Amino acid sequence: MMKTHIAATLAAALAAAPAAAATTTVFVVDADITVTSGDLFGQTLSAQAVADLAGLAGVGEEFIPVQRLRFDFGGETYTEADGDAELAYFDNAFLGLSFSVDTPDAFSFIPGFFSVDEAFFSYQGLSADGDGDIAYAVAPIPLPAPFALLAVSLAGLVALRRKV
Repeated sequence: MMKTHIAATLAAALAAAPAAAATTTVFVVDADITVTSGDLFGQTLSAQAVADLAGLAGVGEEFIPVQRLRFDFGGETYTEADGDAELAYFDNAFLGLSFSVDTPDAFSFIPGFFSVDEAFFSYQGLSADGDGDIAYAVAPIPLPAPFALLAVSLAGLVALRRKV
């Protein structure tokens, strides 16, 4: 009976592992900003956002809420709690990050209208406002590999067997 239970559990773990590895919908977006005007001219900034794209329908204009965000600007660290952070898409094409903060250092990530190449960064400087170009990199966050899931399943079975 115990061998049958172990074999069934092992078979279920092997069957589920490839499916889980193939269905990642969580993506990380890295934004590298080159400031092209204003007080911060020539500086480079970076931001990172994480979002689950499972709800992306791929038709028309869509805004996907960002789950985690980090952006260091003006001596402050800004997160998703500081404003409405969303990833903009149109017909399944990524257009950029939409995120704005009004105080103390006002800035905005503006997504493109038709292409991610149109996306830009804008800020209010002490003496001169400015903007910058954004280069985005979007990559899936990998789910556990099938062998890792198998190892966890086997460890659980060993622990279960020792109890019995």
